[in-house]
Amino acid sequence: MNLSAKRILYWDACVFIGLLNQEKGRIDETLKVWREAERGETEIWTSALTLVEVFKVKCDGATNALDPSLDFPVAEMFDQPWVFKVTLDPSIAREARRLLRSFPKCKKPTDAVHLATASAYSVHELHTWDGNDLIALDRLVPRKAGGELRICTPYEAIQSAVASDPAQQGLFES
Repeated sequence: MNLSAKRILYWDACVFIGLLNQEKGRIDETLKVWREAERGETEIWTSALTLVEVFKVKCDGATNALDPSLDFPVAEMFDQPWVFKVTLDPSIAREARRLLRSFPKCKKPTDAVHLATASAYSVHELHTWDGNDLIALDRLVPRKAGGELRICTPYEAIQSAVASDPAQQGLFES
């Protein structure tokens, strides 16, 4: 595959949590992206902060901790060669603080860190299942390399790719 065609994606913690929990209504699309990454077509980037966030069963609502028996699968998931962990450094932290002030819909500092990291590394898309905060900012956050950050669910990204490529029509239909 042509490396310039490789998709560079950023995953919010809730996408990893959904993958681990095999969440109904989310797992199929999330797995499709994961399989793309396994084949070398996609890179998945995330903040090192995500390794801390993936301790709970759900992103929103009750924060019941994952069963400790999942510690090894969590570590193994993050240790895949297609998962790139980005350090939370002072410049990203400052940008996250600025984004919190600039975008009132971004209510959580952790979400601001994800936005700032994805923006700084100019990924193609930020994938999240956080419809309340992050998806509302689709194409509003500037990327360092220019343009605005695409923020969507893995499902929306797959549907967009299928719609824009007639050769892919029907590939993901049930």
